[in-house]
Amino acid sequence: RKTQAPTRAPRSNRKGKNKQRRTAAQQEKRLARIEKAEARLAEIDALRCEPTYYAKTSPDQIKALECEHADVERELAALLEEWAEVEETMDKGDP
Repeated sequence: RKTQAPTRAPRSNRKGKNKQRRTAAQQEKRLARIEKAEARLAEIDALRCEPTYYAKTSPDQIKALECEHADVERELAALLEEWAEVEETMDKGDP
């Protein structure tokens, strides 16, 4: 009795699976960036909630922190939008 060699998936299927893996890896990286941005926003919010924050912090430092907070919020919003769009595409089976 002859043993048949295992058959490989058609090239187009392999390309699709590779793209799915890459997309999933990119989503993991994006999720890590989302978590980092959320953590930074929490740090900034915690600083601003300290009772002596405004008394101990110079106006320039306060302004810089406010700008950073706004920048991180914008970055987070963009990352969340990208993440949701890719997830929707992946759910449709169209990576």
